[in-house]
Amino acid sequence: MSVSDLSDLLNKKSGLKGLCGYPDMRSINHAIHDGDPYARLARKVFIARVRKYLGSYLVQLGGKLDALVFTGGIGENDVTIRQEVAWAFALSISFARALCPDWSI
Repeated sequence: MSVSDLSDLLNKKSGLKGLCGYPDMRSINHAIHDGDPYARLARKVFIARVRKYLGSYLVQLGGKLDALVFTGGIGENDVTIRQEVAWAFALSISFARALCPDWSI
């Protein structure tokens, strides 16, 4: 395997795509709805990793968190991921804010 092939494998064919064949969460959610077990696994792994990193940051912050902000496509468009991440740390999310697409509330 060449360096170029290895770079392509690690940067373009790993992560979510490597786990289930889909490169983005919208496709994964559709596949889960269609019963794809690999898509379900990819989503669980994604949420577990977000929790892992957030937990590590919380330890460094002494357990004190002023705000948890979700950004980007997944953070903005997938309320269930926000809920699953927040609930793992007993954080409550304002459902009005969580569902409001323009965050005007």
